Amino acid sequence: MKLITFAILLVTASNLALSQPLPMVVDIIQSEPLGFQSKNGTPTGLHFDILTALSKLTGVPIKINIVPKARLIYDLKNGIADGAILFPNPEVDAITIDSGVTDQTKLVALGKVGFPLKSYDDLVRAKTVLMLVNTTFGNPFDSDLRLDKDKANSYDQMVTMFIHDRANVITGNLMALLYLLKKVNSVSKVDTSGLLFRNLDNHFYIAKKSHYREKSKVFINALDEMMNDGTINNIAMKYFDDHDAKLNLSEY
Repeated sequence: MKLITFAILLVTASNLALSQPLPMVVDIIQSEPLGFQSKNGTPTGLHFDILTALSKLTGVPIKINIVPKARLIYDLKNGIADGAILFPNPEVDAITIDSGVTDQTKLVALGKVGFPLKSYDDLVRAKTVLMLVNTTFGNPFDSDLRLDKDKANSYDQMVTMFIHDRANVITGNLMALLYLLKKVNSVSKVDTSGLLFRNLDNHFYIAKKSHYREKSKVFINALDEMMNDGTINNIAMKYFDDHDAKLNLSEY
């Protein structure tokens, strides 16, 4: 009798396990303050916290993978990830469904002290530029052969290269750049005059191959709610303060 009871319990447990939905696998970029390991080894970051709140609000289980930027599109294309948080670009649009805005930032170019950037001509004169792989800024920057562009795999790597004088200009997500420069006490290395390429939204994308694509409208509505009720702003304030207040950004 005990053996029969055990067998019934085992089958019941197996059926329950099979009935549980597989979590949605979502990639986020491996970079402070977007996705990283805290000092005690737990995952954290702006995008990690936003997805955690999104999962709680929608009831959709989400498994968050923190990966190098070069992996994001690869994982979406190859069915490794159901979704990712990314800037919009044509390659992403072709393979995903836009499922809402997660956060807003500025795409900028910052020169080191002595290289103020008040116009595009100043950027050309600075010449050496650091940028993140798979990031586009638009023309003339993207096609300008006068610029000596060096690409980094992460913002952490880019900031390290910048403070060791590998280039005169650093480009990308203003929040990430200033967070990391502040972390290594190097905000003072940046000139107060920079270029603003554009204000930019990060989006939550779901791969067209994923069965979670049917949840797209659910996520759009939930992210709108989180934006409107201050949830996303409150999360962002954990990682971003007013240390950009002294910057003068000229439009690109």
